[in-house]
Amino acid sequence: MKTSVLKETLKPEKNNRLNSYFPVRTNDSKDAYDWNVAKAVFVRDLYRRQPVSGGLDAFKEAAKEEFLSVLDDEDFWPHLETMYFGEDAIYQLTPESLLFELDNLKDSASKNRLGRLFSSLLQGAYIEQSNHGSSHFLDTKMIRTLQDLGLRTLDTKKYRPGAGERAWLPFLSDTFQQDAKFLATKPDYMLEQLEQFLRLYAYLYTAQLCLNIHGWTDVPKARPLYFIMEHEVASKERSQLTQYGHRKVFEQLKDLFPYLVANEALQHVDENQNERLRPLWYLKQKLVAGDAEKLRQFAIDFAKNRDYPSPVEGEGAEYWLSELLKLYCKQFEKGRTRASANSKFVSYTEEFLCSTFVRSRGRSGKVLVMNQDYLSLLTNLAIGDNEKLRFHELLDAFKARGVFFDKQSQQALIEFFERMGNVERMSDSGDAVYVRKTV
Repeated sequence: MKTSVLKETLKPEKNNRLNSYFPVRTNDSKDAYDWNVAKAVFVRDLYRRQPVSGGLDAFKEAAKEEFLSVLDDEDFWPHLETMYFGEDAIYQLTPESLLFELDNLKDSASKNRLGRLFSSLLQGAYIEQSNHGSSHFLDTKMIRTLQDLGLRTLDTKKYRPGAGERAWLPFLSDTFQQDAKFLATKPDYMLEQLEQFLRLYAYLYTAQLCLNIHGWTDVPKARPLYFIMEHEVASKERSQLTQYGHRKVFEQLKDLFPYLVANEALQHVDENQNERLRPLWYLKQKLVAGDAEKLRQFAIDFAKNRDYPSPVEGEGAEYWLSELLKLYCKQFEKGRTRASANSKFVSYTEEFLCSTFVRSRGRSGKVLVMNQDYLSLLTNLAIGDNEKLRFHELLDAFKARGVFFDKQSQQALIEFFERMGNVERMSDSGDAVYVRKTV
């Protein structure tokens, strides 16, 4: 007999708690969104390394001892100390040096939440060996010292791979893992682009989660989400930009918090059995006989607790799960006491995770804009280990990541790539246009 994934006892809680799948909370401050910490958490999970006890100070002492053992003149060390440890120079050495951002940061600190979004996308994927190319010989010596004396293997019993969550958006986790591993083969480029890479995926995750949230009965897929380049003119005639742009994301963002809270409130997770939290669509697939009555009673109790009319009777676990989700959303409707909490959640999400790509364009309203730097990064990621892709293959790779362009933007893209000098035309046919990566 299959065991239920639902909690043995389901009862309404006074407060709505969210600890999974999304970094935003209803009482957040700007300090919670530290991209340097997010980069460090990402590097920690991708490389499966962490600083030795004592952190940066311990590494500095180890580096001094190591260099003094090979230097002819001890007076040369102060120059090296300034070169590598002055200001923030150490963080420009190698991606692994970013790990020192986690010094003295408690596991429970709110600054960790943004990084856990990327842990969830990685789903435990990691690289076997770091690649540092042909650095300057002093850099090479410092990097080797860092790897040998400054870092240790990550304790995966303490940090559960994948943030203890099954992927809510498997298609996006797949491309994120692929892109992360590609970046790791080019450490200098990774250092240069890492924050942009994470900001891009933070928005794509947010947008695609919103666009898929109501389709919880099916496995999520990349939904149309249309961008334009920053120099393009948006107009109402470009219907895909307005119908399938950020406006659609914003419409569904209001239900994200209640759906995520409901998903978490329902589940039993036994860490001793190495279980992970499940997304709503996966939870639905695992419902067993007897869950329908359990969900029905929970819906009735929840309605009574919130002083709502009892839900209309129906049959089946999926029906009662749907009714529960409606009730969780209802408590945040305009005019109700909890409405302000969800409004804050929406506002913080817009400000901290969406603002990089959302622009107001007059009568067209808010549209999604991608500047040349992000577009170049996205192009290099999409081409990946290939040297080049046909233009239509590149567009397909964009779509796999949740990025769509209409016909007008596609022409603007070709013109942009031609200005960059990374286009090859085999003929006048569109299929014979190739785009090369620039890294």
